[in-house]
Amino acid sequence: MKLIFGQKGSGKTEKLVNQAHAHCAVCKGVLVYLDQSNHRMHVLDRKIRLVDMSEYRVKTVEQFYAFVKGMLALNFDIEHVYCDELFAVLSISHEESENFIEGLIKLEKVYNIEFTIAVTADTIPENLEKYQIA
Repeated sequence: MKLIFGQKGSGKTEKLVNQAHAHCAVCKGVLVYLDQSNHRMHVLDRKIRLVDMSEYRVKTVEQFYAFVKGMLALNFDIEHVYCDELFAVLSISHEESENFIEGLIKLEKVYNIEFTIAVTADTIPENLEKYQIA
């Protein structure tokens, strides 16, 4: 579990895309990039599966877990899931974030996948500092 924190316009999405591209070179499985539109279609390497979550109306934590489990049921080769602005899409507060992250970590262990999520925040919540990447 990795989180990329920063203020709006600080380059979080660019860092997320760059990490996905770097992972393409060594990835043996499938990389998935979850976004709220398909406008990064021409930016992402063709090996990265872009999923426009707005098409699926995923708005709650429970819906997100079910959505990811559905993807994994159809494709057990998924190795890494990159998510842009997931906390904003799911309206997760800082208080709820730790439980959400713990749920994702359980998914990581059960399905042998990893998550990297870009999060807009002025400050890094203390309970999530351990997941921050530079």
